[in-house]
Amino acid sequence: MLRYFLILAAAAGVIYAAQHTNMAMSSEEPSFKVWIDQPFSAVTRPRRDPDINVLNVQSREEAPIRVARLLINGDPGCINRDQPQSFEQPMKLGQTLKYTLLCDPVKVVITTDRGEAVYQFN
Repeated sequence: MLRYFLILAAAAGVIYAAQHTNMAMSSEEPSFKVWIDQPFSAVTRPRRDPDINVLNVQSREEAPIRVARLLINGDPGCINRDQPQSFEQPMKLGQTLKYTLLCDPVKVVITTDRGEAVYQFN
């Protein structure tokens, strides 16, 4: 009888964990694809402008995720805050936020509602 109870308890634990995967995966840092572009500018067309860096942050999370803050090189002033990008709406899988940078990025810290993710550039 005790053996059947233990099997039933283990099965209930597996079912509970499967239904609450966000709790089981909460120790993992959020997943993003992060890269830098140098866009075309009206002055330098058809060449890329080496003085302008655009940070691209693309969600690789299955469930929507809310980005609370981006910190570049430990300096909050490195991101151009006059852009229309917003942290108010959650990002969906594949959605990309773009920010013009006012510095050369070395380290990017993305703070979300599920923890922090850190990315380094060479």
